[in-house]
Amino acid sequence: MSINENSVIRARLPSDLLSWRAPNSDFLDEVSLWENARRIFEDVNIDLWRWDDSAFQKAREEEMVLSSGFAYIRPERVEDWGRITKRFNSQNGLCHGATTVDGHSAVVRIISIGDEGRNHLQVLRKIARGSDSLLVDNHAVPLWREVHFEDMVFGVFPFIGCDLFDIYAPWIKNSVGDIVDMILQAIEGLSFVHNLKIAHRDADRMNFLVQWYPESLANMRVPTIRPRVYLNDFERAMELPTGVLSAETDPLNDGYMRIVAPEARSGRPYDAFKADVWQFADSLWNFRSTVPAIDEVLAAMRDESPSTRPSSMEARDSLASVLHSMVPNDLLIAPRLLVDYYVEHWHKVNGLEPYVTAPRA
Repeated sequence: MSINENSVIRARLPSDLLSWRAPNSDFLDEVSLWENARRIFEDVNIDLWRWDDSAFQKAREEEMVLSSGFAYIRPERVEDWGRITKRFNSQNGLCHGATTVDGHSAVVRIISIGDEGRNHLQVLRKIARGSDSLLVDNHAVPLWREVHFEDMVFGVFPFIGCDLFDIYAPWIKNSVGDIVDMILQAIEGLSFVHNLKIAHRDADRMNFLVQWYPESLANMRVPTIRPRVYLNDFERAMELPTGVLSAETDPLNDGYMRIVAPEARSGRPYDAFKADVWQFADSLWNFRSTVPAIDEVLAAMRDESPSTRPSSMEARDSLASVLHSMVPNDLLIAPRLLVDYYVEHWHKVNGLEPYVTAPRA
């Protein structure tokens, strides 16, 4: 594109990340926003998916299905879910489904505009690419490439099968063994970034992705292989050499709506790594494995006192010790939920926290 063409396209695009996230809070504005950006990606051979009538973004019908190693479907689910690897429902305007030049399904995300989002970009460059991205205990979603346009940097990431929000949904036939394995991997992912002195600061279970749901209860068999869990969305992540955040250094007053650890609202300095542990465990508040030793580890992670709450490394090791001491068939059982899943889901999609009105004991 010429300099003039670049200037015209740039003038049509937002000047800050908040405007990308929720362009006038209107779905049609989000469509228009990414259509204005389409030429940017055409020039680097990335095809942005197009919306259908239901707010889903879909790949072209003629595009060949190509495995990238990040999204799979159980044979019994092919008829129901075969389309999901070519369909994307973004939670906000920051992300968009796409296909790379070599045919892989991807997600494009606006990472930074000018200086805004530079911290996010630096964290991704540290953990989501390079030799550290190959380490087995690094669960960060890989950053496939960066796309630079004017003052903006976009990231291109692999499309991954599912998020962990629905891991105990009634229509998903995950056993306790399936669920706890995914939880353990998620904790390992937090442990890895914490060892690098990076606090995630948005460790809700929705920000963890998985290649597929094992659904052991569908055929009452322990899976021969397990899907890999990935840690996603480092928008709020911070490198903290001491791990401590204070009221002066904690950018918590940025419209963030999710529940955070009690100490993060105290106005006093706090351990951001242990706050991640609390937030992740608390996002699983509705789940009970019915195995006391497992539920005790998760309860300890939700301990309101950070001094007695385990670190992510301690929680990982404790849960792994319990899990590995058990016979896999013993975990081929259904979980128990404190409240109906649909109650929890309704609160989530409406931006409400269910534990404000529901018991958590």
